[in-house]
Amino acid sequence: MEGAGLVIVGGEGDQKHLHCWAANAYKTPRSSIAKTRNSSIKAATAAVSTTAVSATGASPLLSIVAVIVGWLVIAGSLFRSVPQIARIIKKQSAIGLSFTSIISELIAYVITVAYNVRFSYPFSTWGDILMVTVQQIAIVALVFKYNKSTRLGLKITTVVGFLAASAFLFSSEFCSIATLKVLQGCSALIMALGGRLPQIILNFRRGNSGELSGASTGLSVAGNLARVFTTLTLVGDPLILATASSQLVLNSIVLYQILDTARREKEVLVAAATR
Repeated sequence: MEGAGLVIVGGEGDQKHLHCWAANAYKTPRSSIAKTRNSSIKAATAAVSTTAVSATGASPLLSIVAVIVGWLVIAGSLFRSVPQIARIIKKQSAIGLSFTSIISELIAYVITVAYNVRFSYPFSTWGDILMVTVQQIAIVALVFKYNKSTRLGLKITTVVGFLAASAFLFSSEFCSIATLKVLQGCSALIMALGGRLPQIILNFRRGNSGELSGASTGLSVAGNLARVFTTLTLVGDPLILATASSQLVLNSIVLYQILDTARREKEVLVAAATR
């Protein structure tokens, strides 16, 4: 008897034996697939558990909560600067936005992303910075577009400098870990002195917050607060914590200025309507 490349020789007993063998051989792959699938599920579960393990000694439950919060922050960060971008496009104006602040924040963001990548920290603890970096680049492009006074030389210098700095930060050959640690420590100062403080001072001098978006700034404050929690719970890195904490304080001040501007504008409108 011949079939599918298998030759069966012998009597009926031998054929029954071979039929049983073939049946077992047919079942074996399914069993192996099931075992492989179970192993994959266990491996995935272990991976999730490992991600949730805290380097700070926090309880497993708190660590899992921190991981969930981290992913929620990343999801929210996809839209963090969208209100600001939409406002600039709608008004076709970037009045009230400090170019120094925007560039300084972009530099600090890139440093933080490079630091987290090269230290292999869980994506859930820093993914929002990557999303905000992309949106910050879009804001820079819009400022260049609508601010007619910006010279072409400054635009070219900004783009080339950004690309060169990014290549340097992500290169282990040119930027050592020790250097990256120093830069990450400085990123909090960059964000404070070059990022938020110029914007705070500009708002104070103008007497209003210009085209700054309250929604974007509010999302930033919420994200900063969540990042302080996830950093304390999962990473425990003092440099990351210092950056997140300083951003929380300074963004809160900017948010207050935006809300105060809206309040005063509303009072002016009400007073004009009652005359």
